Amino acid sequence: MDKFDSDTPVYDGGRAPLWVRVPCLLLGVVCLLLLADLLCARLLNLHWLDARTPLGVVPAILALVLLAFWLIQIWYGRKQIFWNAAGQRLVVVDRLLAWTVRKQIPASQVTSIEVRRGRTITSTFWDIYACASMGKKTWLTRAYKQEDAADIAQRLAGTMERPCLL
Repeated sequence: MDKFDSDTPVYDGGRAPLWVRVPCLLLGVVCLLLLADLLCARLLNLHWLDARTPLGVVPAILALVLLAFWLIQIWYGRKQIFWNAAGQRLVVVDRLLAWTVRKQIPASQVTSIEVRRGRTITSTFWDIYACASMGKKTWLTRAYKQEDAADIAQRLAGTMERPCLL
């Protein structure tokens, strides 16, 4: 069961756009093919490609497994935030390739919802936090448009009846 019947969806980040997911999936499959070639070359002495591993086989296998897992995970990844009215808490659900992570934040611990602008060299983003009375901030999600961040934060704040700090 993905969620409890009493949970009301507040935010669904959806999946990444297809123009991101398809290349990542293809690159992940290429990594798996390289991994299969590397393993066949070492275990069965079958060579399809002349792959050189200057740092050794173990780091190459580890790197290919992690890279393939991360690239294929982009196809499946999704973030959702639910409001559990019965338990008076936010339920943040991160769906990944092999597992689901649920974080529950009681409404009694949240004093406000805050939006903070962040910047990297190439982009600007807005992080949305649930702020506790002791100054602790719990990261909820990220938006890449200011209007989307304000909309998400106001929906969360309205659902929890807390102030929204933009």
